[in-house]
Amino acid sequence: LIDSVIVTPMIAGTAYKYRVRAVSGANVSPNSNEITVLTVPQQPLIDYIDDAIVTVSSFLIEWPDVLSATSYDIQLSTTVGLVTGYTALNVLANASNTFTLGAMPNPPLQPNTMYTVHLKAVNAGGKSTETTAVATTLPTPPTAITANPTNNGFALNWTAPTGDGVIDNYKIDIS
Repeated sequence: LIDSVIVTPMIAGTAYKYRVRAVSGANVSPNSNEITVLTVPQQPLIDYIDDAIVTVSSFLIEWPDVLSATSYDIQLSTTVGLVTGYTALNVLANASNTFTLGAMPNPPLQPNTMYTVHLKAVNAGGKSTETTAVATTLPTPPTAITANPTNNGFALNWTAPTGDGVIDNYKIDIS
């Protein structure tokens, strides 16, 4: 005797009502009480990470609204695991659906570090599957230490920036 059934496919983030009747031969019971169930929201999509708003300690993410989402869960990780202070952020749904990772009251991010953003939509039915995006914070600027003149120029020396990422090269501005 079956006393449960999985009903699919249904639309993500939608409220459905259901009731059940028992059947015995030709006899059918009255309806059960009616229950409303809200399906889990659709997976959010991170629209973009705005390069113009990436700094040495933060970056902004933006995503479109998800039907019936009341909030969004954000986690942040690096290659070594979840980032302290970013293991279970809960952001209320809002008109812009933007969030700056690394902004107060959350801890700043590390410079020149690649982060993976994990985003889930949340409603009373549960959490969606996650979507991810990758962003790298800017390196800190090198610290100029010395400029030693030579016969036809000068030799520059500086301290390399900090962070987990690799510095590929340097750009030098001379005026």
